[in-house]
Amino acid sequence: MRSLYPDIDAMALARPFIKQLMAGRYSPSEMITDSFSQLMGLPDLLKQLPGQIDQMLHDSQSGNLQVRSLTPQLDLLPQTVHHLGSRLVLMGFAFSMTMATTVFLAIGQREIFHYWLIGLGTVTSLSSWTVLLAWHFVQSGRPFRVTSLLQFLRR
Repeated sequence: MRSLYPDIDAMALARPFIKQLMAGRYSPSEMITDSFSQLMGLPDLLKQLPGQIDQMLHDSQSGNLQVRSLTPQLDLLPQTVHHLGSRLVLMGFAFSMTMATTVFLAIGQREIFHYWLIGLGTVTSLSSWTVLLAWHFVQSGRPFRVTSLLQFLRR
């Protein structure tokens, strides 16, 4: 709104609507009606209150009273920690294979066993990094678009 009309006063525009809403919701007649309906339900509440208190005391004495807190974000914590731990282990393996391949290349020996170790280290490190990258895109929940990757590689 500010980009279209920089001089506009939003509060001046909203003030009549807010006044109308407040006048309707908090008018004396509306408040009296709400208070009266609340007072009419009070005797039923007072009749049921001693029985409910007695039931709660009985449940707490017999051990049947259970209190459970709902924490939806904390319920996902073990799964998140498991995924992060698995990723860290795979990353450590991929890093160690990459470093081992680098060390074997730096040694510079030209034996068949040495070439075999370099090939094995290269294949395992590349496959580990590929699995880790794929796992990242699968676990992120966002759709992976190959077109953006292809556009990046064409540059």
